[in-house]
Amino acid sequence: MPKSCGDSDLCDEDVKEMKPSAIVGFDGNTKNGFIVHPNGRHVVYPIGNKITIQDWIVKKQTFLVGHTNNISAVCLSATGKYVASGQINHIGFKACVIIWDFEKQTILSQHEHHKVRVEAVVFSKDERYLISLGNITVKNTLNLHYLIL
Repeated sequence: MPKSCGDSDLCDEDVKEMKPSAIVGFDGNTKNGFIVHPNGRHVVYPIGNKITIQDWIVKKQTFLVGHTNNISAVCLSATGKYVASGQINHIGFKACVIIWDFEKQTILSQHEHHKVRVEAVVFSKDERYLISLGNITVKNTLNLHYLIL
């Protein structure tokens, strides 16, 4: 006996739940924000206030959590040992820069030296320094951080 589903060809019991295998939410607002790790296996990119580490081989995502607002800058060190990220904040508040250990996926260091926004972060080639560039409009622009890790 055929099912009676009204005007529709599908009944509710015919519709199966779809489970996502991954989520990609990269919006492109962070300059140079989609980064291939030197190991060729991972990519790193921001989604809102989290850094996503995507393993291309096993299709697994992990998230670095520590920012309180949208991430405006992200970079990897030359060997991929470190990740650095900076955020946007509300007017009158300082913006956070965080240095992460890529393998352990933990915070190694963080500071709030910039007002409102971090425009860019970059490691020196020898991975001994991190340079962070703040919002130019509030004249709190450049910081050099010696990494004692």
